[in-house]
Amino acid sequence: IINPDQVRAQVEGNLAWGLSMVLMDDLPVEEGAVAAASFADAPIPRMSDLPPIVVDLVETDAPPAGAGETAIAAAPGAIANAVRAATGIRPRRFPLRPADFALA
Repeated sequence: IINPDQVRAQVEGNLAWGLSMVLMDDLPVEEGAVAAASFADAPIPRMSDLPPIVVDLVETDAPPAGAGETAIAAAPGAIANAVRAATGIRPRRFPLRPADFALA
């Protein structure tokens, strides 16, 4: 790890992005065009929306490589598995919406 603080920041940012895709990203589209005029119309998470994040870095002899990509890919699967465990319903699309879990 060349710059641990930079790696932690990259992992935190990608984890926030992954969580956002699953829980709140819902870019409004009207008549085939993006209807959002600002981030207020297409919310992204603020740090206050996120739980505390702890990034543990593991030293290795391997050459430096990417770091944050794993976090963005892991977030949707982790949340989908937690939802399945809690409700028995397997999410099939993101973002998750309460209506997707209405029990018939």
